[in-house]
Amino acid sequence: RLYGFLTRSAPLEEEVPAEVRGQSAWAAEQGFFDAFPEGYRKEVSLVPRVVTGADTLPLDANFPHTRKYFDATKIDADGDNNANNYNIIRYADILLIFAEAENEISGPTAAAYDAINQIRRRAQQQDISTPDPTIDLAGLSADEFRDAVIEERRWELAYEGHRRWDLVRTGKYLAAVPSATARNVLFPIPQREIDLNSSLRQNDGY
Repeated sequence: RLYGFLTRSAPLEEEVPAEVRGQSAWAAEQGFFDAFPEGYRKEVSLVPRVVTGADTLPLDANFPHTRKYFDATKIDADGDNNANNYNIIRYADILLIFAEAENEISGPTAAAYDAINQIRRRAQQQDISTPDPTIDLAGLSADEFRDAVIEERRWELAYEGHRRWDLVRTGKYLAAVPSATARNVLFPIPQREIDLNSSLRQNDGY
């Protein structure tokens, strides 16, 4: 289960959107909210910042929040008591894993396109089995398709614990996180293992 949501206190509570009242610890960076493609998926994933110009509001009420784990049974500022479970893996993740793997083996095949386009159609509330040229990806190179999958994972799997690892395994982490250093990419190799094997080299940053 999910914990860590904050509780609002009167008299400010009525100024905060119901979607984040009592459950707002999971916030979104403004840049992420602005970059998120408009549509159904954004609407069910994020709550926009609707409170402006109120210096008396709690700091954590003044930027976008996540709606993905909002529990409608806990809207009365019932903080730290959310009944939702945290997603470990779901079908959308499996489809995107398949699309990425298929592309790495054979380039963007019809099956790879079908997998990612199912996700894209659902994100726009369209039938996932009906092609839609205004939504579907097509005609990409292997490199372009790889980047498209990682970007699709960014939006579809937001707040599900995948983004850091997607960036690390694709070598994009340091570019995406300006404050990060090589020390933030890999864990250190235990010194005992280095002592036992002189061929080992410590990871950068340690």
